[in-house]
Amino acid sequence: MPLEADKEMFYSLYHDGYRARNRKKKWIGNKDVLIPPFNFKVDYVDSKYWFHDLICSDKCFTDSHLNVAFYYLKKMRRCYPLDEFLSCLPVDAVFDTYIRDLWLYHKDWSLKDADILLIPMFMRKAKHWILGYVECKYMTLSIYNSFASHTYEEELKDLANGMATILPHLLQSVGFFDERPSNYFDNQLKLLAPMETMFPTHPNSATG
Repeated sequence: MPLEADKEMFYSLYHDGYRARNRKKKWIGNKDVLIPPFNFKVDYVDSKYWFHDLICSDKCFTDSHLNVAFYYLKKMRRCYPLDEFLSCLPVDAVFDTYIRDLWLYHKDWSLKDADILLIPMFMRKAKHWILGYVECKYMTLSIYNSFASHTYEEELKDLANGMATILPHLLQSVGFFDERPSNYFDNQLKLLAPMETMFPTHPNSATG
């Protein structure tokens, strides 16, 4: 539980400039702005309206509220385990978004006749696009990269490993393997194993 001094400090900060009777603008001027912002590790909160919406029963929780709440649930889980034989993992709103997007793709994808998958992949640190080339029969992933520099090699390999590990399970979830005869694949027993990953080089690779 928070210390009384911490609670009083927060209440004082929250009510500074607060106007309870004003329905549209609850704080005078820019008194709603938090400087510096609250750092909740998974999000930065720079407005008192974040707490206002959390308190008011007629307001809807945002992704930010839930991400922060579940982040601290995970921290509490480490300190106060529920049961030595029971493992509970709170996730976050990003997980929900991923599942929704996956379902939309599932409905839109037509993979029945696909022998090759071309997947654009973005390297966030390098701000650079690469191409994933999947040969379905052999369940291999080739990464084509026009960036000759080795500066972001760790990010490149991490991105490729993630794709090679998750993609087989993603394909299974949309019924990809069920639409192929058993003798189609080079190795039927390793369909869900991480794909073999290759990084073909090109003599004329650019540096930008």
